[in-house]
Amino acid sequence: MLHLIDKRRLRYWNVWFVVGCLLISSVVWGSLMAPSDAPSLISNDKVMHALAYAVIALWWLQLVRGRVSGLSVVVATVLLGVGVEIAQSFHPLRHFDYWDMLANLIGALCAAGLAALGANRGLYRLERHLLGHR
Repeated sequence: MLHLIDKRRLRYWNVWFVVGCLLISSVVWGSLMAPSDAPSLISNDKVMHALAYAVIALWWLQLVRGRVSGLSVVVATVLLGVGVEIAQSFHPLRHFDYWDMLANLIGALCAAGLAALGANRGLYRLERHLLGHR
């Protein structure tokens, strides 16, 4: 059996798991809601897609271990984006967009690159800081 989950490193792994699920839920919810006229912090839709999927992928890359599971996170993140785009095609005020899927892919790949450079240890560092371990 593959051990894809790395609970040994993170003391509050279950909390981080729930936060990760909330991140996914908020992106899916925001993607399937009717577009609003409310101002956004990021005006470029493709940049927002890339950032959202980079955050999701990088978050989950901190909760797994190994190259195989890391690749699984990136693939799952990209498939999430494809699924959301398909779901949007059934929404009367949304539409299917290949460019959005490309932006999602770029975000997930950027997260993988950042993780390879060590950015996937942020939660571990946060826990050590909060618990007083240096």
